[in-house]
Amino acid sequence: MTMLIDWLQSDKLLRRIVSSLTTGLVCMYLAWAIGYFLLPEGVLRGKTGAGFVSDLLPENVGVLLLALIWNGVIAFVVVPLLSLLAIHRLSLAYLLGLGNFMLFGIFLGTNSFSNPRPQALPPNLAVFLATGPWEIGAYMLVAAVLANRYRFRQEHWLVGKMTRVTRRDEKMSIAQWLTLVVAVIVIIVTAWIEDQRAMERASETAIAGLHGNPHSMVQILGSTECHSITGSALE
Repeated sequence: MTMLIDWLQSDKLLRRIVSSLTTGLVCMYLAWAIGYFLLPEGVLRGKTGAGFVSDLLPENVGVLLLALIWNGVIAFVVVPLLSLLAIHRLSLAYLLGLGNFMLFGIFLGTNSFSNPRPQALPPNLAVFLATGPWEIGAYMLVAAVLANRYRFRQEHWLVGKMTRVTRRDEKMSIAQWLTLVVAVIVIIVTAWIEDQRAMERASETAIAGLHGNPHSMVQILGSTECHSITGSALE
């Protein structure tokens, strides 16, 4: 664990990026296996509060704008705020990404998406065709850039005095700015992909309706529910 924290909080940006993404993917696959082999199918479906989130937005907000708003707020508002605090030596910003990777894994293993697959799938590499891992990866990129910029530190997880960390103002390096640009590009591209897939589903639904097939009418527009956890669904 000490070695992992050393990598996550390394002075070298590339080491922070590699270690954070690797740790996140390992957590996702472990959670996926636990969900698939040990938990009942659909155990989290409808229990994420996504309906409340979507109700706050106007009805005409499309999938593209919803994905951009959701992932943009998480990556560039929530993560930077969390990065202000470190527990012992670990930036709190990492925990949001790791938690999202684990929840996404549970959703995969239990097929808990609001637009479920015919059945839950065992751990596989096809998940990288979905937008979820890429969106969460963008959160981790931002967390890695800001990992060593915390302003407050607490020695222990549950107890301990919080102290203010005095740092000299350090300018962002070119590599750090480029990493943030990559995170922005990932969020934009994945939002566009989700929007395209949503339109394809809507078109298929309309065609099915014309042919009088009510059983094909169940998948409409995409999974807002998953946005409340990971910013994406397994498309």
